[in-house]
Amino acid sequence: MKTVKIIERSVSTDKNDKNYAKLSVETSGKALMIDEVTGQKLVVNLPAKRSTVLAWEESYLDGKSQFGWNLKQGDMVAGDIVTRRVVEYEILSKDGEGEGRMVNTYTCFVAGDTDDVKSFDAEIIKSFTRASREIVDNDGQIVNPINPRASNTTLKVNETVDSEFAKA
Repeated sequence: MKTVKIIERSVSTDKNDKNYAKLSVETSGKALMIDEVTGQKLVVNLPAKRSTVLAWEESYLDGKSQFGWNLKQGDMVAGDIVTRRVVEYEILSKDGEGEGRMVNTYTCFVAGDTDDVKSFDAEIIKSFTRASREIVDNDGQIVNPINPRASNTTLKVNETVDSEFAKA
């Protein structure tokens, strides 16, 4: 099972005076492989990947603290940092004034048991949907169509749109 490490944690307050934790997570930068010739197990180095996760002290949906709120720097969490091809979107310039750039990939942390492929694939789809990103497969088909009523809104990483889908 893959894990990430919380390398930094800070607490901020949103515009509605709700506290949230900003968690920076990082992969180990190491992988276990088996030498095909000798059968020997080897630890190989890979570039570490980083991502950021937001977790609210009190969720807007149910008032409960979100997964991640109680995590601290140094904690290990089951999951992986995942990049997928998505429907093209614009990243605005830093000042918001200049021209942005169009991109067609998105990366985020996905919590879960990476060894349970079916379950983890479902978590990937949930995480990308929560971030309002539609995954595109190799044939150019959208894997996780976003609810049309929610597609024009910006969602935080840990907010869910499940209740909106239930209403549709």
